[in-house]
Amino acid sequence: MLVHENHLIARKSWTAVENVSQPTLTVYAPTTTNTGVAVIVFPGGGYQVLAIDLEGTDACEWLAAHGMTGVLLK
Repeated sequence: MLVHENHLIARKSWTAVENVSQPTLTVYAPTTTNTGVAVIVFPGGGYQVLAIDLEGTDACEWLAAHGMTGVLLK
């Protein structure tokens, strides 16, 4: 993984994942009452790099905290 500390987004450094050759799905189950909603999250960055935390894990954790299942595609 590569951390981009000099390229801040919303005043926050971000972690990039590069050269993903085997996709994975990670499920973030709700931490509160389950609403029955599930969202697949596709982190941005294009084909060469994914902003895995800022646009991936952070979004899934937020969804889970609000009763929704987040499914992160890497």
